[in-house]
Amino acid sequence: YALNEYQGKIIEGNKELNDEIEEIAIKKGIKINRGTILTSDAFYNEENQLKKAPEDLNCIGAEMEAFGLLHIANVLHKKAICLLTVVKSFVTRKEANTIEREKRLIIMIELALESI
Repeated sequence: YALNEYQGKIIEGNKELNDEIEEIAIKKGIKINRGTILTSDAFYNEENQLKKAPEDLNCIGAEMEAFGLLHIANVLHKKAICLLTVVKSFVTRKEANTIEREKRLIIMIELALESI
């Protein structure tokens, strides 16, 4: 159920904020990927949720909260984006260990803080 008249299945983050994060990442030599993310409330089940996404969306990952957060920002007329780190690949089946997760999280937090 949408809180406003929004009827779409795709919601985008703020382009200005995305561009700012990308600019900071380039200056710091940090590799980032921009793309469409599938939001699913059940992507930890046995079935790969990315396979359910329409092919023309070219989803590069899946997570559980971004659509809702971006929708709320849209309803409240606020700027928002979604920064993610990969912790488990449904393609390669590789998982980041706790040290890798911590390092990636720190990088993500630094990018966010430097953009405000």
